Amino acid sequence: TDEFLKEISKIVQNDTRTLLIERPPHVVKGASSCRNFGLKQVKTKWVFFLDSDDLLNDRFVESFYRSVENTTFDFVALPTKLFRKKPDDMSVFLNRSFEKREVLQAFLEQNNPWITIVVIWQVTFLEKINGFDEELLSWQDWDLSIRALLKSSNYNIYNLGSFPHNYYRQSDIDSISSSGYELDKIKNRNFLFLKTYNNLKEAAYDNRLQTTFAKLIFFNAMKYKNFNLGLYKPLLEDDLLSWGNYFFWIFYAKLKKINRPFIHLLIRICDFIAYKILGYHLYDFPNRTFKRYKP
Repeated sequence: TDEFLKEISKIVQNDTRTLLIERPPHVVKGASSCRNFGLKQVKTKWVFFLDSDDLLNDRFVESFYRSVENTTFDFVALPTKLFRKKPDDMSVFLNRSFEKREVLQAFLEQNNPWITIVVIWQVTFLEKINGFDEELLSWQDWDLSIRALLKSSNYNIYNLGSFPHNYYRQSDIDSISSSGYELDKIKNRNFLFLKTYNNLKEAAYDNRLQTTFAKLIFFNAMKYKNFNLGLYKPLLEDDLLSWGNYFFWIFYAKLKKINRPFIHLLIRICDFIAYKILGYHLYDFPNRTFKRYKP
C-alpha cells in the first residue's frame, strides 16, 4: 500500500545500508519473480531472502559473517527457531539436524531440512542455477533446494545449538498447507514433480525414484477435496507413476465418496496400508521432528 511504502521510505532515508526497490511494471507479480528481480540488484557476495512476517536474530549479521567470511561454500543452511507472536515464545527449531548424505532424500520425502529463510546463498551460485522457477505457483523453495543440491555438494549445514539465527512464524505452516488445496496449484505441482523426476534421473540418482514420487504425488492428491485421479493419469505415460499405485488410489478415492458406516472401516484399513506399509504422506509434515531448544 502507499502508506506502507511511505513508512519503509522513512527507514531507508535514515539508514544507508538499506535500499527500497519497487517492482517495475514489466516484472510480473509473485514471490519468485520479485526475488529474481531483487537478485539482479544485489551488489554483495551473499544474499538472503526474508519474508515480511519472519524475524532475524539481533546478532544475525555478526554471527553469519564470522561463520562464512573465509569460506567458499555455495550456500549455507542456518538454525531457525519457531515462534508464534514473539521470539523465543516456543522452544523448538524448524526441524532436526541432518547429515549431508540425508538432505536430498529428506526433501524428496517432504521432510524439508530447510525452507527459504534458512539458507544464505552465494549470489553467483544462485545465478548459475537460474534462481527461482517463476512458472511454479507453490513449493518454489523445495524446487530451488533440490536443484541446488543436484548442482553442488559444496555447502554447509550448521547444526542446531543454543543460538537461532532467525525465526520462522509457526502460523505460516498452516497458511501454506491450506493454500495447497487450490486446483491450479495441484496441477502446477504435477508439472514440478515431473520436472524434478527428470532432473534426478539425469543425475543418476537412486533407482527407487518411482516409489519416492508416488508418495509425493499421493500426498499432493490428498490435498484436493475432490480427489480427482484424472489429474494424475498423464503421469503414468511418463513413468512417474506405476499402474499399481494408480489403481490403489482409484480404489481409495471411490471409497472416500461413499458415505456409509461400514465404508469408514475400509477407509481406515486403506489409511493404514497407505501410511504404515506403503509410506504415503496423508497429512502435512508427517515426518517432521522438532529438536527442543535449551538456552
